Amino acid sequence: MYSLILHGRRLVELQKCRNLRALVNPLQKVFAFSNSFSSASAAAEISLRDGRKEKTFTVSYLVDSLGLGTKLAQSISKRVSFEDKGNPDSVLNLFRSHGFTDSQISDMITDYPLLLMADAERSIAPKLQFLQSRGASSSELTEIVSKVPKILRIKKEKAISRYYDFVKEIVEADKSSKFETFCHSSLPEGRAQENKIRNITALRELGMPQKLLLSLLISDHRDICCGKERFEESLKKVVEMGFAPNSSKFVQALCLVYGFTDKAIQEKVNLYERLGFAVGDV
Repeated sequence: MYSLILHGRRLVELQKCRNLRALVNPLQKVFAFSNSFSSASAAAEISLRDGRKEKTFTVSYLVDSLGLGTKLAQSISKRVSFEDKGNPDSVLNLFRSHGFTDSQISDMITDYPLLLMADAERSIAPKLQFLQSRGASSSELTEIVSKVPKILRIKKEKAISRYYDFVKEIVEADKSSKFETFCHSSLPEGRAQENKIRNITALRELGMPQKLLLSLLISDHRDICCGKERFEESLKKVVEMGFAPNSSKFVQALCLVYGFTDKAIQEKVNLYERLGFAVGDV
């Protein structure tokens, strides 16, 4: 009987241990989850703090090194940020060594902030040296590149040469009091580069200002690279809709017309007109 009682007590103790283990295991999981969540929250908080620190440093650097206004510097810091001045300094020093003025450099960084993140010696310097080797003077190089800094993101020498020469042609022609037409409008349809140059030439002849033309040259707008027939068709529609070529809205309308059918475009125009907007506001 005694042995039976002992055995019974052991079973009770064993059951208590099992119940305790069953209670502890979920608690361990809860604590593990809690610790994991706390670690993740702490990591996120540190990351956020580091991000704010980077942005603060970037804004200060843009203001102190380039003379930009605080609001403009804050806007640029949303596109690019860094935590030390090593790489940005090497980029600015490289441009200055090639004759770029502080004003030109500020304009370039404002237009294309990612230049500050580029490798000055391996990425930017070889392209500037290549353009100079083709006969570009220091004054010409700085004028052309400062107008279209995104030309420095092009990797192939043949492509960068073609775009550089085209920009130079536009800049020099615009200096003349007499409007000059280019022969690029007769370029045959082919690769995206030829299509883009021919189509931008057509926009220039239509009256689009230099600033808009040059921004389109290095842009990724598919409609600017399309064939001659389709581009002229889209261009005609935008003109007929009443958009002025000297406005950025003209470019937006061109992209819209290229990407939608006639029916879809008309439905959108009708909707906005019913809401009281003029065609130019659509």
